[in-house]
Amino acid sequence: MGQLRAKFAEPISKFEGAPDCKNGVDLTIPVEEGPIYLWDKAEWTGNETHSPGDLDSALGMKNGEVANGIKFDAGLGEVGRRYGHTGHLDVRIDARPEFNDSASRVTYKIAVTEGPQYRMGKLTIKGLSEADANSLEQKWKLKTGDVFDSDYLQQFLKTDGREEVRKLSFARQVQRKAPPQMNNTTKVNRQTLTADVTIEFQD
Repeated sequence: MGQLRAKFAEPISKFEGAPDCKNGVDLTIPVEEGPIYLWDKAEWTGNETHSPGDLDSALGMKNGEVANGIKFDAGLGEVGRRYGHTGHLDVRIDARPEFNDSASRVTYKIAVTEGPQYRMGKLTIKGLSEADANSLEQKWKLKTGDVFDSDYLQQFLKTDGREEVRKLSFARQVQRKAPPQMNNTTKVNRQTLTADVTIEFQD
């Protein structure tokens, strides 16, 4: 927790015989924990779509708290998802720490390469009758040419398309069949900067 400069030395092994493990090995890994650092701030560069305040909010780190590396990594994942909402599917994030040893604080310089913005391409629904596929497609709110949202597919299955999927499952139950399995894929076209979505229902 906050020990961002912890160092691990070479493991030391020693044979240790025991009644239940005659050929056992005792392994010791020397650790130099280092100081505990507090979070100071993030300095963002390369971000044009989202403001530093928006990215700070997604990152979730607070000034003065222990600089928890696990929380920081999760926050970077949330920053990536924030860019996915705005169609930036190729975003790259490079974070480099800058330590202030006298104050036991750390600042992260975070360079963002946003990449191009993708838009919704074609929605394809497989494995259903034409009527059922059309009914489900009508619930899909991300239209061709709209800014692509990488989270919308999961949102669709939980909200906009949930009732239609429930009806399909119920109809199969009446026929004494198991609910259909769904495979969902997103295919990115880097020439047209579009993303095509396929939802496939399988027995």
